Amino acid sequence: MELTPDVIVTGVVGLLIVLGAIGKYLKSLNASPPNPVLTGVGIELGNRQQMDQLIAGVNRIGDILENKKQSAMEGKLEDILERLERTREQV
Repeated sequence: MELTPDVIVTGVVGLLIVLGAIGKYLKSLNASPPNPVLTGVGIELGNRQQMDQLIAGVNRIGDILENKKQSAMEGKLEDILERLERTREQV
């Protein structure tokens, strides 16, 4: 078997994959276990942030709906005033 460049490159890539897997395994042996208190605090901060964003979104939607209702009411009042003015002119 001849050592062609394809065989050499394939061997080097295979060696790198094996060395990476061994390194990852050795790092996992020294990893400290997760702290449940810190995890709980992090989850609660995330929940609080999501709740604040939800409240802000709902308030924004409420403001938009309120503005639409006010503009619709103003339009209706203007129509009523125009009708009253027309009836006064007719009388």
